[in-house]
Amino acid sequence: MKLKDIVMQYLENIKYSIKQKTYLFYLQMNDIYIVGFNKEISLCNLNEFLVSIKEKYSYSTTKLVKNLINRSLNFAFENGLIEEKITITLHLKSQQIRKVQALEKQEQVNLENYILENNKIYYFGILLSLYTGLRLGEVLALKWQNVDIKNKLIYIDKSVGSISQNHKTLTIESSPKTQSSIREIPISKKLLDLLKVLRQHSSNDYVIVSHNNKQIKPRAYQKSFENLLKKLHIKHYGFHSLRHTFATRLLENGIDIKTISELLGHSSPTITLNRYVHTNLQNKRKAMEILTKKSAKLAD
Repeated sequence: MKLKDIVMQYLENIKYSIKQKTYLFYLQMNDIYIVGFNKEISLCNLNEFLVSIKEKYSYSTTKLVKNLINRSLNFAFENGLIEEKITITLHLKSQQIRKVQALEKQEQVNLENYILENNKIYYFGILLSLYTGLRLGEVLALKWQNVDIKNKLIYIDKSVGSISQNHKTLTIESSPKTQSSIREIPISKKLLDLLKVLRQHSSNDYVIVSHNNKQIKPRAYQKSFENLLKKLHIKHYGFHSLRHTFATRLLENGIDIKTISELLGHSSPTITLNRYVHTNLQNKRKAMEILTKKSAKLAD
C-alpha cells in the first residue's frame, strides 16, 4: 500500500471520533506533505522522507507529519493492512522556546487610543484580546450569551479556525483544543465599558462582527490588524502578540504565574512560565534591585 492511502484509511477510521476541525487539518496535512511530495514515498524509506520535510519546513510541522504517519502505520499494522510494524525512528531535536513578541507599552497606548478615540467598533476585538488574553479564534467565536455583564464574567467555550479544503477556505467553530481553555475571565472596569458600547451597536449573536454585520473569518481579521499597525506606524506583530502583551503586562505588575496561566487557559503554569521566561527574568532582576536597595537602607 502507498503511504497516502494508509493515512487516508486511518483518517477515515477516526473521522467521527475527533473534531471536524482536527479531521480537516489532518486531511490538509496529507494533501500538502504526503500526496503533494515530489516523488513516491516508500514505506522502507520513511526516515529519508522525514529528513526532506525537516529541511524544508519547521520543527513543529515535521513533528506533526511524523506523528500522523506513525499513528497511521500503527493502525495499518493492527488492522492487517501491512505485515510488518513500521515506526519512524528519526530523532527531531527539540525546538528552542522562542521569545514571545509583546507590544511595547507606547505601542499599546497608541493602538488603544486610536481605536477608542475614533470609536472604531470593528477593531474592538483587538482591545478584547489585549484586555483578556483571548486567542483570535476565541475572540471571533465569542457570543453575547457568553458575556455576563451583571456578574462581570466572560465564559470561553468556543473557538473558530480556518482550514483549506478543495481550494476553499472553511471557517469551523468548535470547542477549544484543551479542557483548560474552557474558562471564566473576570471583566475589568475598562473592559466593561467597552462591552457596553459594543452591546449598544450589536444586532448579532456574535460580539465582534464585520462591517456588514457578519461573522468574521480569522484570516480576514488578522489582515485587518496588520493593516492597522501599518497605518499607525507600529512594527509588524501577529494577532497572537496581543495575548502575549496581556500576559506580559500582568507579569510586569507582579501577578502570579498560576493566575496568569488560568486566565490564558494553559493546561499548566509550567507552560506559562516557560513561554514568558524572558519577561519573568526582567521581573526577577527588578525584585533583586528592590531587595538590594532595602538592604542598603537597613545597613545605613
